[in-house]
Amino acid sequence: MSSSPREIVAPPQKDPTIMNPAASADHKAERYYGAARLCNAGSTVKFQDGSVWDEKQLYARAIELNPSFAAAYHNLALTLGEEESISISGTDWNRRHLYIKAIEHEPSFAPAYVNLSGLMGPEDT
Repeated sequence: MSSSPREIVAPPQKDPTIMNPAASADHKAERYYGAARLCNAGSTVKFQDGSVWDEKQLYARAIELNPSFAAAYHNLALTLGEEESISISGTDWNRRHLYIKAIEHEPSFAPAYVNLSGLMGPEDT
């Protein structure tokens, strides 16, 4: 018996589809990021315009809108499997690359260091 993904309806403060068209890219990125944080494994978020997004898509969109959004890189890395990668704006990213990018943008972001260290082996000295 398989279960279908749980669909979460985004509250207005986390729905980028109802924002003023003049809203900044950073503000829109925050909305996509906030919607992604509503997700649990296998769930999706539905916006007022009817579009349905999964957690990876939401974090990726936040990064596209704000390429220096460290927390979005970090959280996207958490959603990827061991050998999985994701394409954002034509670049393929794996977990290691996403954690490194989070650190580049926010050097004091401790969770990214912790999670990156968990991916490193003896060959990474």
